[in-house]
Amino acid sequence: MISAIRCGFQTGADRAGAEAAMRMGIPVVGWVPKGKRDENGVIPERYWPFLKETEEWDYPPRTKMNVMDSDATIIFALGRLEGGSKLTYKLAKPVRPVNWFAVQHLRNLPAVDIAKAAKQMVDEIVGWLKTPPIPDPCVLNVAGNRESHAPGMFVIVTEVMSEVIRLSNGL
Repeated sequence: MISAIRCGFQTGADRAGAEAAMRMGIPVVGWVPKGKRDENGVIPERYWPFLKETEEWDYPPRTKMNVMDSDATIIFALGRLEGGSKLTYKLAKPVRPVNWFAVQHLRNLPAVDIAKAAKQMVDEIVGWLKTPPIPDPCVLNVAGNRESHAPGMFVIVTEVMSEVIRLSNGL
């Protein structure tokens, strides 16, 4: 069971985790840089009740705090890990269960193939969440590419994580 989704509220994968949690009625929380910054300027006000600001303007402190305040981390990335996704993996790997999914295969496919690939991803994530040492229930940190680096990431991850939450929580 997923008790809460934690994220950094950046555009793309992070914010998709928040949207999935809100859609499925579970808590969403997360650390963000001072000034509530995202790649477009300021994180939209609708998310403000769920976030906490770090004392730093930079993204790495927020990334570290989100990893440390969660039970497990999942990273959605197109291809290889880079930038903040790579940092998330480096921070999580020694201290928390971490898994990352390359969603490259979900782009430029017919709708039926996208649904099949997403279903496989959901099944794999749900299975991974049941493996030790991930506690039940768990706070899951959702991270990954920004929307500007991976157009369409928000839609894909929102759908995948909504289904993961539904299946994991019996909703």
